[in-house]
Amino acid sequence: MTTQKTRYKLTKKLPTIDVDIVLLKDIETYLLSNLPKLFDIDESKIREKYYTEIKEANGEHSLGLIEQYDGNLFPDTTTRITVGLRIHNYDTNIDINISITFDRDELFSNIKIDLFDLNPKEKANGILAKLDSLINERKNLNFFFHPPMLLNIILGTIGYLIPTASSFIFKYSTKLGVASILFGLSIAAYFWLFKKWKPYVSFASNRQMRNNSIANYLLLGVLGFILFSTGLLFIRKYLIGQ
Repeated sequence: MTTQKTRYKLTKKLPTIDVDIVLLKDIETYLLSNLPKLFDIDESKIREKYYTEIKEANGEHSLGLIEQYDGNLFPDTTTRITVGLRIHNYDTNIDINISITFDRDELFSNIKIDLFDLNPKEKANGILAKLDSLINERKNLNFFFHPPMLLNIILGTIGYLIPTASSFIFKYSTKLGVASILFGLSIAAYFWLFKKWKPYVSFASNRQMRNNSIANYLLLGVLGFILFSTGLLFIRKYLIGQ
C-alpha cells in the first residue's frame, strides 16, 4: 500500500430502476455504517454532511438524512433525487465526495465518487461495488423504452416518414397501407406515451403507480392482440387451409 495520498474520481451511469424510500434508506445505512471505518472518521461527521435533495416541478426539497422525510411516497412531479455527502476532514487531510443522482433523464442519472486519501481507487471501487449491488436489486425493464441514441434516431426517422409513405402504399395495397399506419401509431405511442409512463428512473408516487397500471394494461393488450392474430393466422393457414 502506498503511503502518499492521491485523488481518484469515477463516474458510472445508472441502469433503469425503481426508486423508493427503502432504497434511499439502504444506501444511507450502508454509507453511515461503513464510511467511518473505511476512512477512520467519526460517524457524526458523516451524518452532519449527508444530504438528500428531492427536485420537483416547482422547487427542490433539501434535507439531511432520508429519515427526515415525511411520507412513504414522493411527490407526483418528482424529476430528480440526489443523495450523498461532501467531507473534508482537516484532522487527517482527506476528501470524501460521493453523490448518487436518480434522474428521469438518462443523461443525469449516475454515481460519482471523488476521493483524496490513501489508496483512493481501491476504496472508490469498493464503495461503487456495494452501491451497485443495492441499486441493481431495483432494476426494471424500462430500458426497452429508452434505447441507445442511434436506435432512437432510426425509429424517429421511420415514424416521421410513415405518414408520407402510407399515402403511396395505399395506392398499391389497402392492407399494407393500414398496416403501415398501425406501425406508425405504434412508434408514436412508443415515443410519446410509453417513454412518459415508463421513465428512465421511476420514482414511487401515486402518479407513477397509475401510469404503470395504464402502461402495463396497454402492453398486455397489445401482446394479447399479437398472439391472438398470430393464432388465427396459424389456424387459417394450416388447419382450415388443409
